[in-house]
Amino acid sequence: MIQPLKRQIFAFYEWLPWKLPRPSRASYSGLVGCGRFARAAYLAALNTPGCPVVCSGLVSRSLASAKAFQRRLWYQAAVYPSWDEFCASGIRSVIIALPNHLHAEYVEKALEKGLDVLCEKPLVNSLGEAMRVRTILQKSGRILMTAFNRRFQESMRKIEDILKEGRVGTVREVRACHNQDIGNVLLESDWLCDQSKSGGGVLHHAGVHLLNVMLYLFGEVDRVSATFQNLKLPDLLGEDTAECEISFCSGVRGILKASYANAFPSGYERLEIEGDRGILYYHSHDDGLRIRSGAGAEEWIDCRTTATKESVLEMLKHFSKCVDKKLLPETDLEDSVRTLRVSEACKISAREKRVVLIREI
Repeated sequence: MIQPLKRQIFAFYEWLPWKLPRPSRASYSGLVGCGRFARAAYLAALNTPGCPVVCSGLVSRSLASAKAFQRRLWYQAAVYPSWDEFCASGIRSVIIALPNHLHAEYVEKALEKGLDVLCEKPLVNSLGEAMRVRTILQKSGRILMTAFNRRFQESMRKIEDILKEGRVGTVREVRACHNQDIGNVLLESDWLCDQSKSGGGVLHHAGVHLLNVMLYLFGEVDRVSATFQNLKLPDLLGEDTAECEISFCSGVRGILKASYANAFPSGYERLEIEGDRGILYYHSHDDGLRIRSGAGAEEWIDCRTTATKESVLEMLKHFSKCVDKKLLPETDLEDSVRTLRVSEACKISAREKRVVLIREI
């Protein structure tokens, strides 16, 4: 009932002849790419009162998509027909929400224009692109941040604190699972349906969120072993199901499963961290965490909702702070490079059916 009502409110608002004045900021941001994903991931956060990132300009592959995003913003923003006009509009930073194969090109263009950049994950599709971006970034002196919004969920912050406090003891194993039942969306897309554009299958495009969280929590990886399958979707899309075993240098064993081809609800994620004193559970549909001790006792830890809006809003706050104070983002280029190296090792392992050492990559 709530979702249909929200859609009706947005539909009514889109066609109002007036907009709220643009919130006053010392500098403004622009949004590059205004399609389905941008509307789902960024619109609610940008419309939140007090969001420090104010979107003053929009540019997209589709003028219709840019205008649709403009209508649903609750304040004034201009639509620009070209990249050059967009960059000349006075913006000082950009959010890039384009298809994966365009990330590297537009990150480079933005940095060369002297703009700070927040780019959707995966930052780039290959390590070669990452090295080229690194060179341009170093010359530019600008801020580059990857939009790994899971890292900014309150639940993930609390997981980090719980592990630091040793409340589950020494961690022995972490099990992560990502599931989305979005086969129709993939097949209808002009780029998600082609791994030469998307960069890969479910691991590269979706499972990468939990892979990035695992690397953040447990550090460097020694080796991986992976199996990729296509259970429902065509091979052209890349694997629709991936299972990866990740051996961390610390001795922690990681299991990551990701799939577009099972019966779980869309967007379901699970993380279980097992230590010698208990197990920590995170489920994306719960507003909290659960710790079960070795003796069987359970503790519930409340967290704010895991809705995309909340994590994206916190991510935008972090980006704004980094831009204002010239700080290195938590999810910087090197964070993406580490994640990409492990993802690439998993691809090689699945293709060659062998264990792959990270130092090979």
